Amino acid sequence: MKNSRLGKFYIDRIFIDEYPNELKRLFYNVFVIRAEFQYWNDKIEYIAISKYFDEIEEGCELPIYKFIFDRDKPYFMKAEKL
Repeated sequence: MKNSRLGKFYIDRIFIDEYPNELKRLFYNVFVIRAEFQYWNDKIEYIAISKYFDEIEEGCELPIYKFIFDRDKPYFMKAEKL
């Protein structure tokens, strides 16, 4: 995995308690560089490297992604750029 596959994503704090299996899958596939809890919107902002992110040029703004899971397919996960 190249270091140029950087991205940003957010997780609602409530998601941590309600979807532990999805979070295990997610964090198996990302290398978190920074995590910051945002009190004003009750989310955690992550900056990470992942094979699910597009490559970006040095100095570019980080794209924001949303991870999508399918509970009927336990190994399904994809990242959608917002």
